Amino acid sequence: MVEVRENDLLLFSSVQFQKKEIMVTSEILSSGLLGIELQKDLTELDEVRLHQLSGNLGNDIEGIETYDPRIIGFALSDKEPLSIEERKLVAISSPDDPVGMLYGIISGQRKMFKKAIKNNKLTALVYKIREFVPDEYFTGTLLLPENKIMDFLYYCSLKPNFKELVNKNDPLVLIEFLKGMIAEYNEFIKA
Repeated sequence: MVEVRENDLLLFSSVQFQKKEIMVTSEILSSGLLGIELQKDLTELDEVRLHQLSGNLGNDIEGIETYDPRIIGFALSDKEPLSIEERKLVAISSPDDPVGMLYGIISGQRKMFKKAIKNNKLTALVYKIREFVPDEYFTGTLLLPENKIMDFLYYCSLKPNFKELVNKNDPLVLIEFLKGMIAEYNEFIKA
């Protein structure tokens, strides 16, 4: 809430939007509410100067001083960066771009990217098991041919508790789970 009087001038500004000035009128005061739509603005530098450059990019890059963001107190994000599919999904899901949203829905790309993201996460879990459990366990103990290991793991990934088991990061729990799944998998591939 902002307290104003008639004939006050309100200035709205932000880096990514054009400045907007509004003169407070008696109509605005009587309504008690003011809706403002800001227009996007492209901010450009008037001039950029580079000094002491030789023209040899390799040499010039070595001379550029850089700073570790932690030293200057810049907060680093602990979030994983988005995958390509996640970035594309965000781009066609933005309410700021209704045409992009509509295109994503009509073309089926939104659905396709969601499916790709789900598949990528599943694949990451399957490969996590491969890190924990050696191939010798699959081929020696479970008597699974080497060319069927990934097929078996993707079959196991269909179980509702799969993600939870893998994220426990406990190889013994995974080995017990896999041992319990091998008979079911063998029946499945025989059918």
